[in-house]
Amino acid sequence: MDNKDHLQLASELGIDHEEIEIIGIHTICRLCASQNERLIGIFSEEGVGNDLSNKINLYLPVKVAVSDELPLQCCWNCASTILAWHELVLTSVETDRRFRSSQFITDKQMIEDVVYDSVANPPSDDNDGSKDGIKCDAELAFSPLRSDENKKPEARPQADPKGFCDICKKTLSRVRDLKRHKISCHPEAAPKFDQVADLATKSCTECDLTFDTRTQLKKHAEQVHRAKQKRHRRKNNEIVAQFFCDVCDKGFTRKYDMEKHKVRMHSDQVVRQEERSSRRSNLEVLARCRGRGPDGKPFYRCDFCQRVFAQSYNLMRHRTIHTGVRAYFCHICGKSFRMSNGLTRHIDAFHNGVKNFSCEVCKKTFTARATRDEHMNIHTNNRPFVCDVCGKCFKQKASLHVHKMFHSDLYRFQCSNCGKKFRRAQDLKVHSWLHTGHRPHACHKCKAAFRLRHDLTRHLRIHEKMSECVCNECGSVFSQERYLKVHKKIHKRISKVEDSVN
Repeated sequence: MDNKDHLQLASELGIDHEEIEIIGIHTICRLCASQNERLIGIFSEEGVGNDLSNKINLYLPVKVAVSDELPLQCCWNCASTILAWHELVLTSVETDRRFRSSQFITDKQMIEDVVYDSVANPPSDDNDGSKDGIKCDAELAFSPLRSDENKKPEARPQADPKGFCDICKKTLSRVRDLKRHKISCHPEAAPKFDQVADLATKSCTECDLTFDTRTQLKKHAEQVHRAKQKRHRRKNNEIVAQFFCDVCDKGFTRKYDMEKHKVRMHSDQVVRQEERSSRRSNLEVLARCRGRGPDGKPFYRCDFCQRVFAQSYNLMRHRTIHTGVRAYFCHICGKSFRMSNGLTRHIDAFHNGVKNFSCEVCKKTFTARATRDEHMNIHTNNRPFVCDVCGKCFKQKASLHVHKMFHSDLYRFQCSNCGKKFRRAQDLKVHSWLHTGHRPHACHKCKAAFRLRHDLTRHLRIHEKMSECVCNECGSVFSQERYLKVHKKIHKRISKVEDSVN
């Protein structure tokens, strides 16, 4: 803040420009704008410990934040006032709860008499134990109410009602001492946590307050209502270890805890052990698949499909097709891949939208060049993918993969209603519409709907060939050509019968 800003701030605060002394922003109070020797940083360790920022934002019409360019400290007088107000709010909530939950006043008329007596006969200055014409709960509870209105109830010397224990009648000077006293001396009088706090709605059932988090609700229930949630701890004989560390043999009830223990305590040993086992297994595979040609050059033959590779790296990458190992995972959607380039291509295509290869015919874009070249078969009518069972040719590799499912005897998908099995999940989905009655293919000319697409295609021919399906002999009109063919057979039978009669 420069001098100009200081002068503007002084004018807003009503200070004469000639008498102003340029002071730093870190030496004045944020709330009363006074200079004080003792200032408390709102976001300092002491301010955070007393939760000053949240209490200022809650009780005052100003808002403070770490990013403010205004002073971020307040004087001791302002801070103590805010803390005292917060203590008053908590105490008033607790007092209201005690008033509403106490059972010492059961007659409505008794309450009316007490109110009338307090208005008609206001207390004097030396009358301890009552404030603003309203008697404290201790005096209402234990002072006898007399029928004579002119006689006041016998006054009892009381300390501050905030420090009066309503269970054992002990008087304490501070509220926090009273809370400690009740927790240590009267633990049975404290309500249970489930009776005060509703974790599902994050609300207090005693004072009807709702909190943003469950932590705030638990803190409120513990401080205001003395209800603390008890943690259930199992005994040693109830704990049965199911997972054991293979380094130190320590037992755990959860696999997650065992893995966390290994990472924290034996991270170096675990990594070295995994690397040694992985390297050893890879060397065994290469030794088993290595061979030499007539010229003495080594080659590697896959032990699953007998495919030959010149480099060991290509063999290990190819074997992941048979082993099903997918060591590369997308951190966004969790999809797994066999190779790192497949993961990179997936992220660029589906999450970043990078498509650098376009079709010259239809201008459709693709992520990889191989995918674009395979797409070109649609325009050139080239069918390079041939089925080795029936010899049928396809334009795309995915179409060949789907076609080969019909040659296999593997039915992985079964209907849960009738038990019928299918090779593809799509076939099971279409079949399930028989049980649900779903008909997704609707005619745009009438209200007819069909389960299968080819049924809709056949239905559309009704609207297209309505005028063409007419019998030449009798003039009858039919909706479909197949019905016309059946009808013509009737004329043929009739003509045969007439010929036989003649």
